[in-house]
Amino acid sequence: MQRDEVRVFAPATISNFGLGFNMLGLALNGLGNVVAARGTTGTDVRLVSLDGVDQSPPLTVDHHPAGLAVLETLKKAGIKRGVDLAVRRDIPAGCGLGGEASMAVAAAFATNKLLGSPLRKHELVGPSMIAQADSSAPHHPDQVAAALLGGLILVHCVKPIDLIRVPLPSDLRIALVIPQPGRDTGRERHGLPEMIARRDAAQSAANIAAFTTACFTSDIGLLSRCFAPDPFITARCEPIPGSGDALRAAAEAGAVLSSVCGLGPAVFALCRSARSAKDIVQVMGAAFENVGTPSSALISPVDCPGARVERQ
Repeated sequence: MQRDEVRVFAPATISNFGLGFNMLGLALNGLGNVVAARGTTGTDVRLVSLDGVDQSPPLTVDHHPAGLAVLETLKKAGIKRGVDLAVRRDIPAGCGLGGEASMAVAAAFATNKLLGSPLRKHELVGPSMIAQADSSAPHHPDQVAAALLGGLILVHCVKPIDLIRVPLPSDLRIALVIPQPGRDTGRERHGLPEMIARRDAAQSAANIAAFTTACFTSDIGLLSRCFAPDPFITARCEPIPGSGDALRAAAEAGAVLSSVCGLGPAVFALCRSARSAKDIVQVMGAAFENVGTPSSALISPVDCPGARVERQ
C-alpha cells in the first residue's frame, strides 16, 4: 500500500574501519540525517526543504544525493510518482562520517516505503550508491550499506554487490571525536597513494582475515593485534593536525584499535567497555585541544540499526 508521507533517519557511518580501504563500514548511534518524502500528484521529484545543507550554488534534484536516490529508486521499482523531499542534515559536512551516503540512503528508503516497499532493503544499496557517486565519493557500498543495513558490513564484492554482516562483541563501544572544521574529502581522496608495496598488501590481507576471525569468535586479544598501520591510514592522518596524537593517546588509554573515520578528520577508537570509552574520548579530544582545534564527541554501541522510519 502506498503512503502519503514517510520520514526516515539514516545513521552516520565509519568507513575504512582501521583496515584496508573501501572494505568495511560501521553504523553509529546518535548521529545521522533525516529525509521526509511526501507523495504528490504528477511525476516530478522536488527538493522543497534543505536544512543544514550548503546551498551555494543552489542544489537541484539531479545534483543532490537525496534527489538522485529518489530518481534511482523510482527507476529501479519501475514506478512513476511525484515526490517532494525535505532534508535535514545533522552529520557535519567533510568530517568523514558518511553524510552524503546517509542522505542518499534515507531518501531511497523513504521513497521505497512511500511506494509500498516494492524493493527489498538490500536492493536499495545500488540506487543509494549511484546517488552518492554524484558527490566526491566513487561508486562503493561501504558507507551506504552500513547506513542502510546497520552493524558492521564487509564489502566482499562490488560487481555484483556482495555484503557480509560481521558481528562485533556487544560489550565493545566506539569513542568518536569530530574536530572542526571539516575537510574537502574529494581533494583528500586524490592525495591517497595509487599503489602500495607488496608486503603491505600481504599484511593488509592477513589483517582482514584475522579481524573477521576475531569478530566471529569474539576474540578481543586477536582483535587488538589486527591493526598494524597501513599506508592509507598514514596518508589520511598526515594532513589532520592532532590526529596522530589523538590515536596514540587512545592506544595508551587501552583502546583495542584507533584510526581515522573514512578520510577524516573524525577519529575513532574501539573500546572494551562503555567506561573505557568515556576515558578514551576525553584523551582524544584533549589531543585536538592541545593543537587549538575544537571538537565534539560521541560514544556509540557497535551493533546499531540502519535506516528506519522515524515518523509516518
